[in-house]
Amino acid sequence: MIPVRIVQADAKRPVNELIDAEITADGIGSPLFDREHRIYGFQVVAQTLDDVKVTRASPGDRFTGPPSPSRRSCASTPIGP
Repeated sequence: MIPVRIVQADAKRPVNELIDAEITADGIGSPLFDREHRIYGFQVVAQTLDDVKVTRASPGDRFTGPPSPSRRSCASTPIGP
C-alpha cells in the first residue's frame, strides 16, 4: 500500500468511496523522510481528486466480511523521538 496525498482537495466530492477501495492515481512519487532525514517510505502526490480513479470499489459494509490480518498495526517506523 502506498499513501496518496492530494494537494488541492475538492470539498464537493465525497471521499467515502475511496476508503478501502483500490485506486489508480496520476501523480509524482515523493520520498517520506524521518526526523533524521532518512528515507523510510514513498508516497504519490496528486494535484486534485480528479487524478484519482477507483478501479475496484470497497466492500459495502466493512464489518460483515472475514477479518483481515493486521500486519501493519504492530509495525514500527524509524521516526524516532
